[in-house]
Amino acid sequence: MWGNDTKRSVSRRTFLQTAGAVGATAITNPTVRGQQAVTTVQWGADADLASVREPLIELLWDVGLPRTIDIEMIAGTEETDIREEQYTRWLSGNLSGPDLMLTDSGWTLNFVVRDQLLNLDRHLSQSVLDRVKNGYFGASVSTALGPNGNLYAVPLYPDFGMMLYRKDLVEKAGYDPVGENWARNPIT
Repeated sequence: MWGNDTKRSVSRRTFLQTAGAVGATAITNPTVRGQQAVTTVQWGADADLASVREPLIELLWDVGLPRTIDIEMIAGTEETDIREEQYTRWLSGNLSGPDLMLTDSGWTLNFVVRDQLLNLDRHLSQSVLDRVKNGYFGASVSTALGPNGNLYAVPLYPDFGMMLYRKDLVEKAGYDPVGENWARNPIT
């Protein structure tokens, strides 16, 4: 189910370095006995990410991922709690895959404190770490940091919690969203 590790010509660690540093670094094409072998990397994801597999792979190849690396998407449910349970089973079972997982910012730290994710501070270049830690959206990065301040995940996209309200009903209840500048100040 997880692939044959003997066919891997690029280590998972090397792939993670490349995927985490997309656009910043590239690895040389691996060779096996003079011939290039394709390495399949499994990515546990949701159905949305899996639905854009082809253009995503093309984009990764365009920015430096060797064409000898292919990505197999394992499409999970959109229900984040169920996906977390699946990942917990995979990681607790010490399975060899998937190699990458699309996690939710609300529960990534659970895997970090159980020492089930790779400490990227030990495997990525300082320039890549600086770019992620200092150049990405801070709230998203903070959910990918362990208690030691090390990076364990690379935010794929920001996840914003928000509350929507009907202005007419809020005003009828006696609040003044415009006067209280709700557009810029968080509601207390």
